[in-house]
Amino acid sequence: MEFNNSYYEHDNNKSAWNLSWRNKKNNYEGIEIDVDAVTGDILRFSKWDYSKNDNSKIPKYTKEAALKAAEDFLLKLEPNKYKEVKFLNGSKFSNDSDLYSAYYTFAFSRQINGINFSQNGMTVNVNKNTLDISEYELSWDNNAKFPDKNNAISKDKAQDIYKNKLGLELSCQLINKNEGELVPMLVYSFKDKNGVIDALTGEVLENNNYEILKRYAMDEKFRSAGGGGTKEVLTPEETASLEKNSKLIKQDEAVQILKKYLPINEKYTLQSANLYTDRNNSNPTWFISYYFNSKEGYGSMRGEVDALTKEVLSFYIEGNEFYP
Repeated sequence: MEFNNSYYEHDNNKSAWNLSWRNKKNNYEGIEIDVDAVTGDILRFSKWDYSKNDNSKIPKYTKEAALKAAEDFLLKLEPNKYKEVKFLNGSKFSNDSDLYSAYYTFAFSRQINGINFSQNGMTVNVNKNTLDISEYELSWDNNAKFPDKNNAISKDKAQDIYKNKLGLELSCQLINKNEGELVPMLVYSFKDKNGVIDALTGEVLENNNYEILKRYAMDEKFRSAGGGGTKEVLTPEETASLEKNSKLIKQDEAVQILKKYLPINEKYTLQSANLYTDRNNSNPTWFISYYFNSKEGYGSMRGEVDALTKEVLSFYIEGNEFYP
């Protein structure tokens, strides 16, 4: 198996290591893992072998057997977090209506004092014919502070706010009524599909955040501990990769090198910082980008720096700040 890894950071102050093992002869078989940089949590696991055809319409194992396999997997991987989640039975995330799918998908949502926190949780894909775990994803905010639900406004008051400030409206829409036939109909629809009500203040808020699963990274403690579990012997490819990484320049040094070519100043925000390698055995490379957008104008700049030799490989500038 060929080992590869990449590292990236984003403007939401999250960073990530992505580790992958792929069949050297083809891409039909492999494993890919993302690990959190601060906590060491495995945030995504994916294992595939496309050379095997598992898309049987009649599964070998029942959904109940697959659910037990998923629960056993979570108990072993994240025993403490598993105590805080609830299986979303019947949700779209646990729907195996696609007869051609080789997997059952199960979603577990985080519960905070008996309240569903839908943007935190775990999702597991289980092979219908082998009960192998093919994919796992975790979304979990370890630093979130949750308000006391006893301070929330009453449900009746929330309904009054919804009626007066959000509510329904009569509209004409094309509705898929007869198997693909779009028919214009009069319907009552929500005035603001993204509106939510602050349960503490009663204020109407806009909720445009639909991101559920995020990628993070692996920190030094996790790498040295061999993943937090039983320590495994590294392959020569893995050892060589980690030894090379120990000699790489850090992100801050790469930024300072790029500042000789790019007019980065305080009004620019870091958009992303990725440390990646390709399959041509080239040196790991920092790809760093910044952006600026306001009423006065906009601009973006990005550049690449060889993380071993410190050579600037490319840089680019655009925006009306530079080209009115």
